Amino acid sequence: TGVRAMGPPRPKPNKLSPRVAQHAKRAPKSKKIKPRVKRALEARAPKLLENPKTLLVFHGTKTNLTIKAVLSELAILRKPLVCKLGKPNAVRPFEDSTSVEFLAKKNDASLFAFGSHSKKRPACLTLGRLHDYQILDMAEFLVQGLKATSDFRTGFRVNSVASVIFAGDLWEHKPELGVVRSLLHDLSHMEDVGEVPADIPTERVLVFTAVEEDLITARHYAVAVGGVTADEVAAKSKRSAALPHDVDLVEIGPRFDLKLTRTRFADEDLRKAAMKQPKAGSSEPVKAKNVTHTALLGKQGRLRMERQDLNQAALKKVKALRKERRDSGAERGSKAGKKRARA
Repeated sequence: TGVRAMGPPRPKPNKLSPRVAQHAKRAPKSKKIKPRVKRALEARAPKLLENPKTLLVFHGTKTNLTIKAVLSELAILRKPLVCKLGKPNAVRPFEDSTSVEFLAKKNDASLFAFGSHSKKRPACLTLGRLHDYQILDMAEFLVQGLKATSDFRTGFRVNSVASVIFAGDLWEHKPELGVVRSLLHDLSHMEDVGEVPADIPTERVLVFTAVEEDLITARHYAVAVGGVTADEVAAKSKRSAALPHDVDLVEIGPRFDLKLTRTRFADEDLRKAAMKQPKAGSSEPVKAKNVTHTALLGKQGRLRMERQDLNQAALKKVKALRKERRDSGAERGSKAGKKRARA
């Protein structure tokens, strides 16, 4: 019988333990990001020129007719940049803001208006804004003396130009009201208007008056030129070349008062991060120097190089170059001998 040769021992296969193998099966595979998901993420990314802010309108588990009417009026004023939720949400923004941040991120909104009602805080309206889906500023009001738009005779057009006026010296002297003014301005501001019509520069006016330290009145007016509102200006301008110069304000609603009860503002670090702006032109591509593009040759570049010394350059050793170096060495030797002879 032949003897079997004994070689080196075969390495045992590296088997995973049952626990590790089971975890590896459950681990999700890396998925490639779809183009539409990539476009959606790029749309939500920070930009030099921000997108118009969307208002998220929702209410709690307990409400009344007043708070529902106020939320509806705010949604009408903010159209079409508004997202209104119909179902009640068990949310308490001042106690736990994680649910508000979750709903804002889900609906891609940076402003929110939350309404609730209780015995301690009747007809409570909470207004706030977010930065990077984190609560930045928040203020709580009690709504009083509401009169809806339907109670007035005249209305207004959606997407019409509106001006915002803050009346009263308390806006300047009280730091707390200064932040509230900035919050109300964000809620009222829609988009930057490049050009306005010459006949009637603005169609609507929102007036917020600081009567007391904790009381703010909100009024909404339509601008009427010669007793004619913005809807009738175009028709009247066709009939007559010149319009009367007297301007009136016609109240169109809604009308309500806000009593300030609680506030929660951002700290200095978060506010500094929210107000940080990139350098102007950073979003534009930087022009490369000494690069040209032509239709025939495509992309061309120009390089700046120092002047080279070919005698000291590391070139390939060729016989022809060796002969030239020998000749040059012989010439130098003969010239040196002649100089010595003359000396």
